[in-house]
Amino acid sequence: MLAHLRRRAGTDLSRAPRPPLRILGRQSTQRRLLDIASTLGISTSVLRLIERRNTQDWIILFAGMAVTVLIMYLALAYLR
Repeated sequence: MLAHLRRRAGTDLSRAPRPPLRILGRQSTQRRLLDIASTLGISTSVLRLIERRNTQDWIILFAGMAVTVLIMYLALAYLR
């Protein structure tokens, strides 16, 4: 059964249109992943939730890094 699903996914992906070569980087990878997800039948609302979650994760990451640097700076200033 798994072999059948892999073969089916391979043929579905081989029929998908290829993006132009000039489009490189993160956006083309993200677009390909979204195309695969839509091919697998994931709804557009779920795809939007995934994109929104990705943006929120980046905001949380950078906010956490800023707080960590601030705590380290305050600890260093306190210990001097």
